[in-house]
Amino acid sequence: EVLEEMDPSASTRRERQTALKEFGIQICTEVQARALNFLLGCFFFACKIPFSVVGNVFFVAFISALSPGYAKWLPGRTQLRTSILDEVYEETIVSTEAALDHAPGKRTLGIDGKTNTVGRATCNIGEAKLGISAYVTTKYFGKREHSGRVQANYVYEEIHDRVDKFQAIVADNTGNMQ
Repeated sequence: EVLEEMDPSASTRRERQTALKEFGIQICTEVQARALNFLLGCFFFACKIPFSVVGNVFFVAFISALSPGYAKWLPGRTQLRTSILDEVYEETIVSTEAALDHAPGKRTLGIDGKTNTVGRATCNIGEAKLGISAYVTTKYFGKREHSGRVQANYVYEEIHDRVDKFQAIVADNTGNMQ
């Protein structure tokens, strides 16, 4: 029975095409396309989907079936990984900053470092308030430049112009900060 439903005969194809013609957005303005491209970017980035998928013939057919009017606006992989990624990133930064600003209290800066097996260190920085936490940045250090003083200077560079927003700085397992 399932195989019969999947039968690619001409009548089944025609039925599918007829059904899809009555579905989806037939006309799409540039403003609507920009909004859809932003959401498409969020979907690709959050789900870690390779950018090459946007050009896949089956993906394009799927989008065309859902929204024939949008299909002509569908971005290519270069636009997806450049301008759309930049827009999604900027909006994420702005909304995260706003969420942190609106949460009660001052921020806590979190630092977590790691040294790999060949002696290279990283310093990960995050910010948090009650109910929200956000990744800020990661700094990669060489073998000789990951002392506690070097990492402290790096943290200071990140927060010196907004130090009044913080109530505490916490670090986890700072054995690599010697």
